[in-house]
Amino acid sequence: MRILLEIAKKKLLQFHVGVNPELPIIPQLMLTVFNEETPDNLGLNMYDRQDMEDEILSLHLYTDKAVQVMLGLVDKDRLEEVCRELDQANTLEQVRRVLVEEVLYNAMKENLDFFPNQLRIGPAEKFRGEAFL
Repeated sequence: MRILLEIAKKKLLQFHVGVNPELPIIPQLMLTVFNEETPDNLGLNMYDRQDMEDEILSLHLYTDKAVQVMLGLVDKDRLEEVCRELDQANTLEQVRRVLVEEVLYNAMKENLDFFPNQLRIGPAEKFRGEAFL
């Protein structure tokens, strides 16, 4: 867990964003890399995108350890994989791909207990959503 937090803090500093010691670090980094184009390659509509942003904001209410559990980063191998990918990410887009398009997206689809805004994207929803973008 400590390694993930150190990498996240390093990325925030790399992107010239101050770290608020009162808030969990991973959601701070997620919010930094999240934007109106996130994540276009997942076929989300504007409502799903807003749900993802709302969930990122709500993660700020928890501890770093709780955020890790909520995001499904409890398996040692999975945690090491995310740490490695995040450490190798050098741009906002690359960090967004790892933390938002991969980790958060999967958590919102699978962790029913933690995320009230569930993403259930099917082909019909994908095309209906594109009409709003």
